[in-house]
Amino acid sequence: MRLVIYDIQKPVDPQVNGFGIYRTVVDGTEPMLVGRFEIPLYPRFAHTHPWESADCIESVDDQLTFNFAKASINTFNEGRVFCTMTQIWEMLDDASVHLNSEDTNGYVGTYPWEIRGEFGVGDDNNIVQTRYTYALTTILSDLSLGDPVETDHDLPPNASLVTEFQESLFLAGEDVNPHYLRWSKRFHPESWPAVNFIEIGDADDRITALCPIAGVLGVFTVKTKYRVNGNADSGFTHFEAISHRGTRAYKSVVPSEHGIIFTADDGVFTSNLIGADVKISADIEILFDPQNYDRESTRNEQPINKDYFHLISACYYKSKYRFVYPAGDPSGAVQSTINREAMYDFDVKKWTINTLAQASYLVEPDIDILTGGGQDGKLYRLEHSQSDNGTDITMVWVSKDFFGTGPAGRSIFSYFKVDAHVGVGETLLARIFVDDVAIHEFNITGHRTNVLNPLPEETVGHLWRVQLSASSDAGGIGIYGFTMFYIPLEGLANGT
Repeated sequence: MRLVIYDIQKPVDPQVNGFGIYRTVVDGTEPMLVGRFEIPLYPRFAHTHPWESADCIESVDDQLTFNFAKASINTFNEGRVFCTMTQIWEMLDDASVHLNSEDTNGYVGTYPWEIRGEFGVGDDNNIVQTRYTYALTTILSDLSLGDPVETDHDLPPNASLVTEFQESLFLAGEDVNPHYLRWSKRFHPESWPAVNFIEIGDADDRITALCPIAGVLGVFTVKTKYRVNGNADSGFTHFEAISHRGTRAYKSVVPSEHGIIFTADDGVFTSNLIGADVKISADIEILFDPQNYDRESTRNEQPINKDYFHLISACYYKSKYRFVYPAGDPSGAVQSTINREAMYDFDVKKWTINTLAQASYLVEPDIDILTGGGQDGKLYRLEHSQSDNGTDITMVWVSKDFFGTGPAGRSIFSYFKVDAHVGVGETLLARIFVDDVAIHEFNITGHRTNVLNPLPEETVGHLWRVQLSASSDAGGIGIYGFTMFYIPLEGLANGT
């Protein structure tokens, strides 16, 4: 049996480059695969009329033929009409007669743009190709047909979370079923069988983040988290992690060689989805619980506004986890937009807080670029130069609180020394606080000068800290350490 399928429309979507064609067997009802065909960029065979595709014997079963003009009517400005042929020599030099002829007076042209001035019409009157279609000739027997057509290519549901895992796309974050985890067919992200889903927990604890890592898929909810294993053939199963800690900050969950890093209501943690979570945010505890911090934690930052916890966004780049968050300003005003960035360096195990306030991040490891999505709608390249778009980079660094003699005793603080590298033309300002009062400041210049700076006489107190600040574009300022010289006031009563 010879089957000719014509008037196959050229796809509108530029991403579609082929399609499959199915037919039933004789007296059958289930469509079977004839073949999958690529839309040719340069077709080998072309013809004028659809029925002529049957004459392209060499092309049967393996490729599409191009219907050059689909027997369409083209009108010239004189009102004359004719059918466009594949080759101009198929047309006599007479607009009213269309015979297949290789007349010596005909015009030779293979493609429409090569055809100009036909039938004595001027060069400004061209045949315009307005419709592109294809045809297929097949003599494939019933016994040679392929698999039956798949009918479970459902559309994906509306969801807010998506990731790739095991060559399938995974979706979560539906309004109606917030605890459903769905996946597409393997290698077919456009196909979502209705049976491809599992319920993670229950609808009272919605899924907030998806994060594949090391052969498993991490699924976070508000209250806890799970690891998902399996494949598209045997199905997927889920197991709850031993640490029942989830997150509301869905953009804070990122993979790394330290495990999955995420920001929760009670801090920043790493997790391998099997063992206990590891907390890395002890030094910035005040951001999460201002009523519960020790002297190892900074006291100079306002806490995160938990009502806008969902705004937190994070990334992992060059061994650093960084996240942005909304925090109150020093006056205590409530902040509902992002105004701070906290960055944890896994190499030195320390946090840095700055005033970068991008809304999101994008890491492009193949070209080594970290991009920040600004709240002004612009994109910014981060960690790219030694200046902030040509402006000196301002730095304010604050140490933790140190005791002199101890929590119960006071000390006389006499001298202070900073070991630092300060570039030529740059100045580092050191400000000393004793019992939360600024008592002295001085400038530091040069390369590791280690100048001994005297403090005001009778500087007495329990604890101290230092604030170092600068604006630099000279290649950075290096701080290697600092030393406070003090005399314990042992044996004296408090308050004397």
